[in-house]
Amino acid sequence: MGIKEIIEKEESETIEFKKSTAQLEKALKSICGFLNHRGGVVYFGIDNGKIVGQEVSGQTLKSISQKIRQKIKPEVTPEVKVLEIKGTRVIEVTVKEGGNKPYYLTGIAYKRVGTENPIISPEELEKLILNKKKGYWDGQTCEDATLEDIDWEFVKEDFIYLYEKTSKKIIESEPVNLLRSLGLHQKR
Repeated sequence: MGIKEIIEKEESETIEFKKSTAQLEKALKSICGFLNHRGGVVYFGIDNGKIVGQEVSGQTLKSISQKIRQKIKPEVTPEVKVLEIKGTRVIEVTVKEGGNKPYYLTGIAYKRVGTENPIISPEELEKLILNKKKGYWDGQTCEDATLEDIDWEFVKEDFIYLYEKTSKKIIESEPVNLLRSLGLHQKR
């Protein structure tokens, strides 16, 4: 997408304009919101649809990247690059939708709604965290489980049958020994 198309689009759920890097602290809220939403781009050097330009040095780009990595957790690495339009420089900072939600800016989670970055409510935050854990819940240990919680009927009739079929091994000992050998039961 060319810079002309970007300016014509105006700010949105995925685009934010800042006059200069002096507004980096405000831009960090947008970046955090983008990470917790669908990703997005912040442009430094564009104000009210006009290219005003941005002084750019290697230190400027490094500072932007470092601030993002230092202040947003879990840590992310943005794509920071310089666009040159008719002799005027604009900095483009791109982040993709985060794969490790929720993301926090100095301990506060933001989301992107239209052109705003409201704080994520406790209920939404809980939902994000539960969705994050959903992907690997079956690999987590249930610390309070006991042998009485095991469906031994299922273990004897289904689990052992499937285990023997896939491993080509015959289980002759007690089912609890199988669970121990697979690391599925620990002695207390």
